[in-house]
Amino acid sequence: MTSFAVAGAGFRAAAYWRLAARIDGLSCVGAVVRSPRPLPVPQFRSLAECLAVARPDFLVTALPRAIGAEVVAAAARRGVPVLAETPPAADANALRSLWAAVGGAGLVQVAEQYLRMPTHAARAAAVARGLIARRARCRSRRRSCTTRCR
Repeated sequence: MTSFAVAGAGFRAAAYWRLAARIDGLSCVGAVVRSPRPLPVPQFRSLAECLAVARPDFLVTALPRAIGAEVVAAAARRGVPVLAETPPAADANALRSLWAAVGGAGLVQVAEQYLRMPTHAARAAAVARGLIARRARCRSRRRSCTTRCR
């Protein structure tokens, strides 16, 4: 079983523990929160306590940008892989500092949920133009086929 803890208790954090409750083999073992509140997972008042007691395989940070980078760096210093919600830092300088602190560790990934990001749009356009791949042809005759055939 793969386990994770989440730092934060807001909407995004809740999405992660709800998801874990529905996926076999994935478990949210706790949340690091500033103040006690009703949660469906165990609560920890510090990252150190959470890592010592719950021993998650990785940490998800769903925190305000002002404090997210500090928690990401603290987890990476302890050798814990991190999935950081965007933005991982308050501004460009804080992001550079975070990269300097954890970039070489290979332990941090930044989640991006916006499918219409310019880089995603550029990749989709390159595929559509045949620059980097060819679009697969759908041979299905089913009306329920969801593949966009051309």
